Formats: sequence, C-alpha cells, structure tokens
Amino acid sequence: MTTFYRGVLSQWEIAQVPAGFSLGTDIPDSIQRALYRRQVYTREALEQFLHPNADHLPDIHLLHEVDKALELLHAAIERGDFIYVVGDYDVDGTTSAALIGSFLQALGHQNFFLHLPDRFKEGYGVSDLAVDNAIAKGAGLFIAVDCGTKDILRLRRLKAAGIRTIVIDHHVVGETDELPPADAFVNPQRPDSKYPNPYPSAGALTYRLLQAYRGIYGKPEEWEGIDLAAISILADIMPLVGENRLIVQLGLKHLQLAPRPGLSALAEKAGLSLSSITRSRSVVFQLVPRLNAPGRLKSPRYSLYLLLARQRDKQLEKVATYIENLNAYRQKLQEMAFQEALMLLEREYSGLVGGAVVPPPALVVASPDWNKGVIGLVAAKLVERFYRPAVVFTGRGDILVGSARSPAEVPLYHVLSSCCKPFVIRFGGHDKAAGLSIRRQDLGAFTRAFQAGCAAYGENLVPKGVIDAIITPDELKKDQLAQWSERFEPIGPHNEAPRFLLKGLTFYPENGRWYFAHGSAALYDAWAEDTNTERLWQFLRHCVGQSLSLVVTPRLSAKGSTILRLRDVLLDDPNP
Repeated sequence: MTTFYRGVLSQWEIAQVPAGFSLGTDIPDSIQRALYRRQVYTREALEQFLHPNADHLPDIHLLHEVDKALELLHAAIERGDFIYVVGDYDVDGTTSAALIGSFLQALGHQNFFLHLPDRFKEGYGVSDLAVDNAIAKGAGLFIAVDCGTKDILRLRRLKAAGIRTIVIDHHVVGETDELPPADAFVNPQRPDSKYPNPYPSAGALTYRLLQAYRGIYGKPEEWEGIDLAAISILADIMPLVGENRLIVQLGLKHLQLAPRPGLSALAEKAGLSLSSITRSRSVVFQLVPRLNAPGRLKSPRYSLYLLLARQRDKQLEKVATYIENLNAYRQKLQEMAFQEALMLLEREYSGLVGGAVVPPPALVVASPDWNKGVIGLVAAKLVERFYRPAVVFTGRGDILVGSARSPAEVPLYHVLSSCCKPFVIRFGGHDKAAGLSIRRQDLGAFTRAFQAGCAAYGENLVPKGVIDAIITPDELKKDQLAQWSERFEPIGPHNEAPRFLLKGLTFYPENGRWYFAHGSAALYDAWAEDTNTERLWQFLRHCVGQSLSLVVTPRLSAKGSTILRLRDVLLDDPNP
C-alpha cells in the first residue's frame, strides 16, 4: 500500500526503486532513482535521454493513411493545384499552418492560402466560411491541421465539391465516433492506430509528415521546422516523453542557433534571449502566451506573420510590439474574469474561496461579460486553485460557449461524452482540456450532470506528487545535483524535474527573499512558482528558525551555484 505524506500544497509518496539498480558509479544515487522513475533503465537509454538524435524518432509511416496524405500532397504540388490550409487560432494550430506555408514556399509552390479561423466569428474547427472560400477559389487540395476530426458535415461538402481533403489532427476519436470523410485522416488517436506516440501535438505531426515528404521526394533542401514543432508541443502541454521530448530537445537547440526573425523580435519584448534558452519553461511562460494572445483577442494572423517572416524589418517590429501590448491586455482581462469567477463561486458555495468548505466535485461558472478568448485560461486557474474540473462559459444569446479543464484524475473528454451529451451541442478536445457549447436553458442540467460524472472519480481530490529520493544538505554542496537537474530538460508532463526530500533545514526570510540554512555552513536561496508563493508564505512565516522538511528541485543560478526551487513543505515526517 502506498504511503502518502501531507504537505502544505500536495500529498507526496516516495518513489520505490528495485534494490541493486545501478547506472554506474559516476551518477549520484539520488539522480539514478529519478532516472529510474522516468524509465531510464540502461546506459543506452541514458544516452538517448541526455543526447538527442533524430535517428531515434519513430517511423512516421506507422501512422494510418500518412502515405496516402503524402501522395495527395505531392500530386497537388506537381499539378500546381491551389492548396487551402485551415489551422486553429491557438499556437498549435498556428505553428501547424506556418509549417505547411513555409514548406510550400521553400518548394516554390506559391498557390496556397493559410486560413486561421476567427475565434469570435467562426469558432473552432473547419468553418462554413473556410469551406465556402475553398470551393469559390477552386481548391484542388484542402488540408485541415489541428482540427477536422469532428467536422464531418463540412468535409462532406468539400467531398461533394470534388475537393481532395487531408486531416492532420490529434484530438480524441471515440471508439464509436464516425471518422471524418477525408481522403487521408492522419490522427494517432484513431481507434485503429498503432503509432507508438498517441499524444503528439498537431504541429509535431505536421512536421513529421513534411519531413517524410522531403525524405521521399528529396525536396525542399532548404527548410527546417523542428523549432515550430517543439513550440507546438510545449504550447499544447503534451507529455514530454519519447518522440515529443526528442523533438523539443532538438527544437530548443534550433531556437538557440538559428531563431526565426519574428521569434527573436517577440522574445526580446519578453526579455528573453533565444541564444541562451535551455529551459522549456522559458518557451511555455514567455513565448507561448504572447503567440496565443492575437488568437485569443483579435486574429491569429499576427502570430502567423511573425512565424513566416524572413527578415527583421520595421513592419516586423511593429507587429511584435502590437502582440506584446495585446498580451498585456489579455492578462488584465484574464485576471478580471478570474476574480469575478471567484466571486460567483463564493456566492454559490459560501466559504469556498477562503477554504472553509470542501469544493464540489466540479466547478461550473458563467458570465456574459467575459471575453471568449480568456475563458480557457480562467478554467485552468480554477483547476489550479481548487484542484477540481472546471468549465467556464460565456455568451449573451441562447448559446453559451465554454472551455473546460481538468486535473489528471478526471478524464474530461469521457465525462463530457458519457454524462453530458444530452446537453452539449458540440464539443471536442481531450482528457485535460475541451471546448464546448450548450444552450443557455441547459446550464443547470449540464452543471448537475457534469458534477455527477466528475464525482465518480472522487469527491475530495487532492494534488499528489512523487519524491524521487531523500537527500542530505551535504549532497547539495558541490552543485552536482543542480547540474544533473538541469540535464533533465526539457521538463514538463511525465518528465518533471527531479524532486527531492531535504530534511533539517531552517527557514530565514530576509528582504523579501527566502533562505534556508543547514547549520552555519550552507545558505540556500529559494523560490516557488508564483501560484504557490502566497500559500507557502502563509505557512512559512510562522516557521522562522524551525527545522523543516522540504520538497525541492536543485537548480543552477545564473552564477552557476545551487538555488532551490521549493515545491512544498511537508507536514508529516517520513522515516523510511
């Protein structure tokens, strides 16, 4: 039976590693334990984990209908067909469209159009407007990227018009769902898929498909897109294991060595130097929100312009500045909507916001005043705050548009499809995030059905984490653990940075900074995620001078010394 130890933020278990497991005497035992939990069992696996090699990417031809898609694309290019590409308004959809656009440009095929939908006028997916335009322009090939799986009726219209279609998508396909009537449907979520990576981003799929085209036909010679594939994986919060992690490793290196002019300009606005980028969080928290901002509030074509720009000129600088300002405005709208959501939930569940009552199995909140572009972010913040599935709706007419998020324990897509289908007009997504629409009159019935469906997975969910190893303060002194922690990059879902239990440290705050000491010999600077800082401070301020057990990740400071990323403070005292 697993033993969990209570922390201020989460419950923690200590990872179990088989007796005798060893990767060699040159690696600290605590790091070996962390590597074992990430399924690094041999020196060969360690080599692949630390040193990325494109030769280790899985065979893309294992994907159903990928060869058919390549044949259709090649035939359209050879004929000089007009190619109509539809993406999505988020970063994954925008990078996917940019990959295809830059690829066609490199081939010298200029007869194409990249259609990124307007979130407010068209919504998600292949819209009637996109179909109308493709038919009117006489498209010979229609490509849907990061969408299309659910767009059965609109793809039928294209088929009836004699337009060949390719769908490249990664959204969930149910066992009983009708497959889209595309000439080639490339999606590793297909029930019949045998592809080893079921969770790539659409951008990664697009990159691998175009890479395969070049492998078969030998062109274009001058083209690279692995940087955009990496950004798409990080933006869509895909598991950072196997193929995904390898693409991000190689993509971050490409960002360092040969950044696109538009990304360089945007990074500078964010105070980020791409030439020294090593951590995935720099992309996730600095680049991705800015690239997403235009699609959330205006048009994703501003971000598309940056990704396709070939030179840095005054126009590019203007667009980068515009996106930076738009992102600042997005932050204000998001915070205002979040605070109002808290107020509405407190009105519904008195004592919830202050922690006096246990949250319900799921949270559903609606307001006509919220911008559609930020409701997904508000839902994510509600999950972060209360660790419950959350759906946030907005809309002034009879139809409410919603965005849903969920912690790992509750399979969001399954709950929506099995418990809420009578009340949902349209939905799509996966187990952690989904978009949907309902009738305003069904809001109450939807809320009850959604909460009942989520309750089946536990009514008192709490965050859980795994401690890789117990370490002593002496192990931090040579900075070796911090150096090894950096080598776990890129980190993210299913490949978290190592987490260690460090006992016997004393807390000393000074000038707004947090320090932890061990005796009189060592003093470590510490920091926590912004979302956790306040909760940890409310606890730590009563513990000055006391001996504490901390869950930490050692990292390197800009000067190369060890600093501690504070994950939690344990309330229990494990003595394994």
